[in-house]
Amino acid sequence: MSDVVRYCRNFKGATHLRELEAESIVNDIGGKKKIVVMGDFNDVCGSGVLNIFHTAKLKDAWSKGGLGYGATINHPLPFRIDHVLYGEDLELNGIKIIETMQYSDHDVLVACFDILGENR
Repeated sequence: MSDVVRYCRNFKGATHLRELEAESIVNDIGGKKKIVVMGDFNDVCGSGVLNIFHTAKLKDAWSKGGLGYGATINHPLPFRIDHVLYGEDLELNGIKIIETMQYSDHDVLVACFDILGENR
């Protein structure tokens, strides 16, 4: 079996597992609006995993307040596979990338929020 075939098979299976994880997280959230979900998703914007979170009305902090492409990894190509998603009762104040090349192959996303609503 070629490396390309093996990669494609593993990619499809891993994508399915991440979608199941996303669905489990959305079910655990249960419609809470003061929520932040963040981390290394290993998925780019527009993927099935990110669409699951967007369907649950979680917003992408980088797309709302970041500047530029927002790549969090740079090898072999620059991609943003780390994400900060947040609920409707939070207001994004800002988000930025902190480079961590000497410590990790991923850069860090840092986001600040205000809590909205009557019951803070």
